[in-house]
Amino acid sequence: ESRKVFAEYLALRVQQPLFANARSVRNAIARAKLRQAGRLIRQGGVVSREELARIDADDIRQSRVFQGGITTADSNPANETPGRLLS
Repeated sequence: ESRKVFAEYLALRVQQPLFANARSVRNAIARAKLRQAGRLIRQGGVVSREELARIDADDIRQSRVFQGGITTADSNPANETPGRLLS
């Protein structure tokens, strides 16, 4: 399911401002990893290798791309802070 959601993400993202091909894909994966890490921390307890190696569909769905899009200001790396990436 994660692959399907990521394909949907890309289909939406290419239509938005400042899409930069590989750079945008790399940044999307980095943000999904941050959301994954936050989810695993909130979950608590011991984290398995499988959980560390898996990005869930919900980690991708939390992207602003699915929440109404990205503006030009949002796409500027200078505007990003670690806390903002998790939102």
